[in-house]
Amino acid sequence: ETKQAQAAHMVQTARQRHAAASQKVDRETKQAQALELLQHAQRKQAAAAQQKNRQAQQAQAATLMRQAQTQQQAAIQKEIRESQQAQAPALVTELAQQQEAQLAQQAAQRQQALTDKYAAIDCVGERAYEILKDLGSFDN
Repeated sequence: ETKQAQAAHMVQTARQRHAAASQKVDRETKQAQALELLQHAQRKQAAAAQQKNRQAQQAQAATLMRQAQTQQQAAIQKEIRESQQAQAPALVTELAQQQEAQLAQQAAQRQQALTDKYAAIDCVGERAYEILKDLGSFDN
């Protein structure tokens, strides 16, 4: 009976140890799974934070790019205005010279036309009459 009791006790102890070991393995497995889930969540959270930082940096870079473009366009417009203002007096002078030359040429052509017209008139009286008429001395 004692051997049987000892054997039964040993079997029971072995079963208890096996159950305890099994529970320990289950507990450690669950802890390992929980740790793995926690690490996965932390990695996911870190990746989301990095993505958010990248997006913020991209938005900031885009804003800086737009500001730089706006400043560059303003500088170009200012340079164009200053260039036009610097060129304006020279252009006005050039235009005035061109108009003066054109008027001188027209006056010379008109003078030549009148000279030719008057030279074609043989009679001095008729010539004088045409000259006075061209000068607007007579009301028509």
